[in-house]
Amino acid sequence: MFTWHQTSVKGLRFRYHPTRTRKKGIKTQRDVFYQYRHTVGETRLEEGFGWLFDGMTLEKAISKVHELKENKTHGTGPTTLKAKRLKQNKDEKAQKKADEEIERKNIKFSDVWGKYLEINKATKRTRKGWKREVPLFERYLAPVIGNLPIGKIAPFHFEMIKKNMGDLHLTPRTIKYALAVARQVFNYAIRNDIFYGKNPVSQVKPPEADNSRLSFFSRDEADNLLSELKTKDLDTYTMVLLAFRCGLRSSEILKLTWGVIDFGNEQIQILDTKNSKNRHAFMTDDLKQVLVDRHSKSQDAKPDTLIFMRSGKRPYLETPRLFQEVVDQKGFNDGITDRRHKLVFYSCRHSFASWHAAAGTDLYILQGLMGHSSFAMVRRYAHLQPDTFKAAVKRLEKSQQKISEFYDLKRTEKA
Repeated sequence: MFTWHQTSVKGLRFRYHPTRTRKKGIKTQRDVFYQYRHTVGETRLEEGFGWLFDGMTLEKAISKVHELKENKTHGTGPTTLKAKRLKQNKDEKAQKKADEEIERKNIKFSDVWGKYLEINKATKRTRKGWKREVPLFERYLAPVIGNLPIGKIAPFHFEMIKKNMGDLHLTPRTIKYALAVARQVFNYAIRNDIFYGKNPVSQVKPPEADNSRLSFFSRDEADNLLSELKTKDLDTYTMVLLAFRCGLRSSEILKLTWGVIDFGNEQIQILDTKNSKNRHAFMTDDLKQVLVDRHSKSQDAKPDTLIFMRSGKRPYLETPRLFQEVVDQKGFNDGITDRRHKLVFYSCRHSFASWHAAAGTDLYILQGLMGHSSFAMVRRYAHLQPDTFKAAVKRLEKSQQKISEFYDLKRTEKA
């Protein structure tokens, strides 16, 4: 049982700790606990102020008592220690939130870009993706908005970026790409509660750009290319064959595992595609034979094993440079300056679609083979099917003749 001792202030008392002491000069000082007994309304309270050794002196205790009494007299502020602590915690939280809000509004776009890039390096499908974004930020975005607080960036800043890039005679595609990078940084900031509000880039109209590849390999060029690659590197040869025969994207090829190859049904399951829609590709005889040979010779052909791996069992981050080297050596791009006409790895997939269209494959079927989410993406191949359109017109012409003959017969019968 503790013995309480009254102070000179009404209601304020203290007791000694039974064992805790400390030296103060030559004297030994005992620890003291202060308590305030008072009434609020009809409730009698006993509130502890704390221990001397924890910093609660008599002077501080008296000051707290006077503060509570003043609040009680004037009807303002907390009248109990508990209420005071709650208010203090609430004030601290409010201050912390206000500080965080100020910090959030003042964080620079370049700092958010750094965080975005760090995440991007870990999640981008290929290294080529984020490596293209870095110079766009450094050359065109950073000079205008790099040092601005992200909360103060407005659509007109991106109009300025558009103008600056246009003055440098950059292509609409490059300008559009730079704006897309900025939009992704803002989307990252929104997802992570760094920025609140509407993405300012979404309010800026990007320049119109037709970036579709216009050229594709002829059959002879494709056979010539494949023959050369087959003697140089089996990985590159097989990747190109997959693009020519199945129309696969490079990102889809690099992610193929043995588990998605169905030799029995001559199908390849394409997972985690660009538009997030899985589909099936169908093997030609020559492609199937190449994959069967690779599978039989592989020392690790488990279902989850990548088909294409570099030395040290490292995955490919992009298609081998050998492809473009051979294309250039054969002069397929000689004299061509417009990048849309240059033959690149994507041109193999474009060739697959073009050959199908020229052979009369229905464009809706082609859409499924290519894995396009929109029919507009395959509509560009319609010009390769002039005979199909002519045949449609001829069918309409014949049907009109039959209708006319039918009505002529009816009129004759009535007469």
